[in-house]
Amino acid sequence: MTAPRRRAHWKGRERFEYLMANIEGAMLEEISAALAQAGEEVAEAVRRAVPVRSGKLRRSIRSYTGIDDPGRMNANVRGVDSGGNMSATARRMSKAGLLVTVAAGDADAWYARLVEFGVKGTAGKPRGPNKGAGARGPIPAQPYFFPTVRAQKRAATRRVAAAVGRAVKRVRAKAPAAT
Repeated sequence: MTAPRRRAHWKGRERFEYLMANIEGAMLEEISAALAQAGEEVAEAVRRAVPVRSGKLRRSIRSYTGIDDPGRMNANVRGVDSGGNMSATARRMSKAGLLVTVAAGDADAWYARLVEFGVKGTAGKPRGPNKGAGARGPIPAQPYFFPTVRAQKRAATRRVAAAVGRAVKRVRAKAPAAT
C-alpha cells in the first residue's frame, strides 16, 4: 500500500502561486498597450521622414494591431506581403494582441514601394497606357520606411521592456504576503 501524497509546504508558496496565476494576464495587457503605442510612434516617425509631393503617401502610413488591416488595399511596404500571408506564430501573436504592423501605401498611394526602393527606368522602351510619352529615366530610391523603422527599434524595445517591469511590479504589489 502506498502512502497518501502530501503537498509540499514552503514559505511563500501562496504568494508564488498567485504570481504565477496572474503574471501572464498583466504582462499581455501591459505589453499590448506598449506595442500599440510604439507602433504609432514608429508610424509618426515614418510620416515625418517620407518625401512629400501630393501628401497621399504620408496619409497612407498607418499602424494597426493584428492581422486585419482596415486599409489593406495594396499596402506595399510592410512586414508581410500584400496578400497578408503570415506564419502561424504571427497569427498566434496577433490573437494575443502582440502583433503591431506599420504599413505604407494603399489604393491611392500604390507607389509606396517605388519611392522606397526606386525605379530602374524603361531605357527607350515605352510601356503602359501612355506608350507615346517616350522613355522614362531611372527614379532614384528615397528610403523613408525601413531606415526609420530600424532607427526606432531600440526605443520600441525599451518601451516593451518597461511594460514587462510595470506588469511584474503591479502583480507583486497585489500579491499576498509570504507566510
